[in-house]
Amino acid sequence: MIQKHWHLITPIVSPFKNEGKLDINAYNKLISILLSKGISELLVGSLYGESHLMDNKEYENILRHSIDYAKRLDLIAFSPRATNLENILLDLRIGIDLGYKIAFIPIPLEFTKSDIHVYRYYDFISSKVDIDVVIFIHDPQLTINHNVLAELANENPQIIGVVASSYNINYLINLMWRLKHEVRSNFLLLSGLDEVFPLSLLLGFNGGLVLSAQVISNHYIKLLKYFKEQELDKFIKTINEILSFTRLYEEAYSRINIIKIALSTMYKWFKPIPKQPQPSEHSYLYSEVKHILCNLGYINETGN
Repeated sequence: MIQKHWHLITPIVSPFKNEGKLDINAYNKLISILLSKGISELLVGSLYGESHLMDNKEYENILRHSIDYAKRLDLIAFSPRATNLENILLDLRIGIDLGYKIAFIPIPLEFTKSDIHVYRYYDFISSKVDIDVVIFIHDPQLTINHNVLAELANENPQIIGVVASSYNINYLINLMWRLKHEVRSNFLLLSGLDEVFPLSLLLGFNGGLVLSAQVISNHYIKLLKYFKEQELDKFIKTINEILSFTRLYEEAYSRINIIKIALSTMYKWFKPIPKQPQPSEHSYLYSEVKHILCNLGYINETGN
């Protein structure tokens, strides 16, 4: 079972040679670099499409090489290739035989037609394999019903978490409150989008999957450090560094003003820092956040 703390999980890509074969040497180097930079949680397998270039032998090979690093990591999990139910079960058995304990399982499009399809899909899988399951909602446009997720979590102890890859702040807020209050306390709620990761921390999520941590590991490690230590000015500045570096800044602003929403959420004290009581308008922390947001140009002196 995953220990309860904030998670920075890096979904590692699988490099290929020019002739289309899996490059194991490059893959091992990539893992070694991430470990040297302080990354301690990895998700291996197929989240970003390259798995469809792998045959069964190559897929098993990438999982086998990755599990060798398990003793040097706080968490290692894998994801099956999301083609059809039969192949997903085959990949899950490969991972289990190699010693994996956690699987992030995406849902094929055919099972998203209704709430009952979603429920039956994850209920069936969790009954067929002996492994901890994290529901992975990989499509940003897909918002699975909160009731279905809560019911799955409460009725299937093997289902230990969910990854929500949505930009919809109302959906994320409602999902957080529903799962945090109606599901067992150790259930994981994770973000699946890099640019939503800082916001998810503010909303009370347990962390997330962060693809760009492969490139700017130090930035995300600092972000988590500042969040845990409640150094809000450094936390906010690191958000901007991350978005500027990854060229997500304009994209995020043009799409839904995600960072402005995150800062407004924190400023209005919907849930500033987990487990911290709501401060009054006369508190130091409240004044400090307001000062930071004014300096960054997100609000004016009147707080608008």
